[in-house]
Amino acid sequence: MGIRSNVAGAVAGLVIAAAASSASAATCSAFVQTGVTPSTACFVGEDGVGGSGNDSAAILNAVSPSGLFGLTGWELIARDNDLDGTDTGMVSALTVVGSLTSGALSIASTLYATYSDIVIVLKSGGGLTPDFWVAYKAKTGTVDFDYQSIFMNKKDKIGDLSHISLYGVKGDEPPAPVPLPAAGWLMVAGLGGLAALRRRKRA
Repeated sequence: MGIRSNVAGAVAGLVIAAAASSASAATCSAFVQTGVTPSTACFVGEDGVGGSGNDSAAILNAVSPSGLFGLTGWELIARDNDLDGTDTGMVSALTVVGSLTSGALSIASTLYATYSDIVIVLKSGGGLTPDFWVAYKAKTGTVDFDYQSIFMNKKDKIGDLSHISLYGVKGDEPPAPVPLPAAGWLMVAGLGGLAALRRRKRA
């Protein structure tokens, strides 16, 4: 009887721990995952993370435990406020066609040459659930996406988006070629001269 109660207690502890870890991971529901399609991962920003309801590179980098999707170095590429044209960042990087609740967006394919990871962030218009923003990780190479507001008001009606942001983490740049010092060229010339003298002596 004592063994059974110990096993039951251990199982209950594992269930509680699993529930706690999934809650802290800010996982997305099936509906929230449809906010940007296609995407490979989803993260619900918490109310007031970083002291602000707005998304920013600093907030994405401060997501526990080691940055959004386990990455730091996020930087803003572009932002479209009110979905009426890119207002901040690279104008050609982000194109949105649609309303404050749904539509299509595309990103410049050239971004993948600079950024190893890219996320699209939907920000709620305020007073909606979930608060305040949701990030979607783009599959490398994908340029065309559909979006829809996944933010609901108290009457379970879909609320408007405030803006769509595009962030990226730069990939590792190839190392610059190491220039051969002048002494190296002199040594190569000298070895060539010695080889020429050696041939001359044989003849």
